Amino acid sequence: MFSNFLLKIKANKMWVGEMESDVFRNLSKEEYKKIEKFFLEQYMLKMQYHTPMGYMYRNNQTFNIDRKIEKDYFQYHIFDKDYETIGFFSGSTGWGWGIYKKSLMIDYFIGKNLQKNIINFSNVGSNIYKIFNMYKQFSLKNTLPEKNIFYFGINESYDISNNIDIVFSNRDRRIRKNILEFEKYYRNLPLSLKTIAYLFARSVALNIVYVKHAIKKDFVKRVPKKIEKVKLNEETLKENLNFIKNIIEEINSLSDVVFILEPSLFDKKYLSEYEKAQLRKKDLSVPNLRKSFNIVYSDLIEFFEKKNIKYIDARESVKEVKESIFIDYCHPWVNGTRIIGEYISKELKEKQWLL
Repeated sequence: MFSNFLLKIKANKMWVGEMESDVFRNLSKEEYKKIEKFFLEQYMLKMQYHTPMGYMYRNNQTFNIDRKIEKDYFQYHIFDKDYETIGFFSGSTGWGWGIYKKSLMIDYFIGKNLQKNIINFSNVGSNIYKIFNMYKQFSLKNTLPEKNIFYFGINESYDISNNIDIVFSNRDRRIRKNILEFEKYYRNLPLSLKTIAYLFARSVALNIVYVKHAIKKDFVKRVPKKIEKVKLNEETLKENLNFIKNIIEEINSLSDVVFILEPSLFDKKYLSEYEKAQLRKKDLSVPNLRKSFNIVYSDLIEFFEKKNIKYIDARESVKEVKESIFIDYCHPWVNGTRIIGEYISKELKEKQWLL
């Protein structure tokens, strides 16, 4: 019960300010409560480690109405049993982070408009390397759909901005660090206290940072203290970009695939006060991120053009949008997923790709 209370604080109050986004401003109190409940359920989903994908949500978990992680860890949009099925690979934006209904996810709009069934293979926190490992396994087992979409760019740019080798995601590094820190103290405890310590860690220690944030107020005006800028490592940047391009060529050889560069708040021309605050926070907390996005996306577009690889630059979908559509710097709310999903399906139809 106490654990749920802390989780509710985490979901309701200050978890990166999601519930303070102005996309929720015009919701009724009843609607807001429903969304609040969804965020709570989303944060309470259980994860487990899977080689080589890393941490994935456990199977057979249903949360909020019709969002369900099936027995094989994936999500499905089945419109008609006679429709062709295509695969959709992504990180948290494609997985549907913050999207409380299956019918409001990006890939749902794509499948509906193209009249295709969708298997959503996305996983929160995954970059293209981790997703490729799963993609390759499906190919070896002859279970890979003949047509696929890769919706990516944000996690890769984020890892590169932190000078992290693309083989290791920033998310996994954080989880591993937390586990090792806990084990260091846990191992030295007397046997009689280990059970108590374990229960304490589950109910309190893992949530204490969110409680600390929850007692603060006015998220929109808060920005982190200025962090000393770390220079982008040119050698790591070059190695990562070459590695990503090698993966793209390998993926492209295995099936009929379209690569889609996902949009973020950096691509939006018209910004609300909340969105401006989100960008200030990111510019200060991850100083190289904006630069990393520009380098990675420009380099990949040049590569796609040179190699004649099918791609869509979905940043165009949000550029002129005046309403708020993001709950943080990269995750779109339901009005954003519709805009992005419909833009992608329109482009696919016009180019006659995956049809």
